[in-house]
Amino acid sequence: MESTHISEGVYYDRQAYAGFWLRLIVDVIDISVIMTISIISTALFMRAFSPSEQLIPVLFLFWAGLWFIYFVLLKRSSFGTLGYKLCKVRIVNLRGERPSILALTFRLIFAAIGPLNMLFDLIWLSGDENRQALRDKFAQTYVVKKTANPIGTGKITYCDFDLWSWRVMFREVKRTDP
Repeated sequence: MESTHISEGVYYDRQAYAGFWLRLIVDVIDISVIMTISIISTALFMRAFSPSEQLIPVLFLFWAGLWFIYFVLLKRSSFGTLGYKLCKVRIVNLRGERPSILALTFRLIFAAIGPLNMLFDLIWLSGDENRQALRDKFAQTYVVKKTANPIGTGKITYCDFDLWSWRVMFREVKRTDP
């Protein structure tokens, strides 16, 4: 189901959204994969170049590039990350389309801001109607099962939350079902 108006979005049946445990499994798989790739590539990098303090910024940029490729470009692709592939989920924007590179980059930055942030982020989705983690709310994305199809369309509206003493506004799809 494709939205015909830019201010309209889609929504899915609650069971079509990836819940807490499925999202946790996806995150554990994906973080394990990217950490393994990062550690192996760092070891190879250190073997090729003599370790020095001048290489630390280069290594940081290299890791950032790897994480960007994995969590943004690969996640956006039709293949998806290993966690997405194994758990049979995909990421979509509020219109049910592939999210933009900018949205996924923002989502990655939000997830990487703090070590406890990801856990709080996942806990948030348990009480959310669309099972959106905070990073999804900010990036305007849903994580849905691979075979999920939208069940309706609705107007994209703004909803505000008090979050850690901050007032935050998110765009979301207003459901038209009862």
